[in-house]
Amino acid sequence: MKRIAVGVALLLMAATSAIGAGYTWKNLNPIAVGT
Repeated sequence: MKRIAVGVALLLMAATSAIGAGYTWKNLNPIAVGT
């Protein structure tokens, strides 16, 4: 059970960081996103 909880937590953190990186990339490179 602990392993599953840790795996879920890691997946959530990875998803959150990926989404955050995506928003940061959009904010820093609006022209690149537009193309």
